[in-house]
Amino acid sequence: MASFSFDGVDLKTLGVYLLADTEQQALPPVRQRLVAIPGRHGAYDFAAQYEAREFRLECFISAPSHAQLMDRLASVARLLDVTRGPRALILDTIPDRYWLARVSDVIQVAAGALNAEFTVSLVCAEPFAFSLTETVSTHTIDADPKTVLENPGGSAPVAPVYELTPNIPISGTIRLGNITSNQEVLWMGVLAAGDRLTIDAERYLVKKNDLDSMASVSGSFPRLNPDVDNELRVMGMTGTLKVTYRARYL
Repeated sequence: MASFSFDGVDLKTLGVYLLADTEQQALPPVRQRLVAIPGRHGAYDFAAQYEAREFRLECFISAPSHAQLMDRLASVARLLDVTRGPRALILDTIPDRYWLARVSDVIQVAAGALNAEFTVSLVCAEPFAFSLTETVSTHTIDADPKTVLENPGGSAPVAPVYELTPNIPISGTIRLGNITSNQEVLWMGVLAAGDRLTIDAERYLVKKNDLDSMASVSGSFPRLNPDVDNELRVMGMTGTLKVTYRARYL
């Protein structure tokens, strides 16, 4: 029988399994952004977005004795403690990815002598799942400009951390763009050979050698489109480009 893990704990070790009627959304709920204009048919479509994702896990738990059953239920309650915030949820049926989830509701336990049934509802503020494996790609930037390819896989856009390291001193503007998604960020300043310019597309943050360096940043932070070759272009320096991310899934 299938089960799940939460915060690194395999619930099978506590005797917890999923019942056949467990609900899982094929896609996160959609947030429509339609604006109706009086006197005009239809509406303006400002593009839909995904809402938070929800899981409803119908659970069965068993134990060799009633006392052990109560102990296991108490262990499950401690594990699911909502005050500890979102943690990794991995379903046995999809073992290569995780969601960041927290409990939104627990329906009352129906307990017998050696087993019990209960339902756990979880909410994921981030609607996408993440690959268990982090990808780190290093590209040699031996020309100015230089274009390299990066395919993140998955089925949802990725917001990587980019790290640019020049091999000679730089004074001026460095441009990092994704030609595929038509996004480019610009940074102006001075870098010595070996300095690190970190561009975090998830947090919209640029650092020079681990210190914030946002004063001379413009443009848009480039993301990676899923499961295609993204053309990343570096202008204004030579050296290396490191790209770090986890594939994301709908």
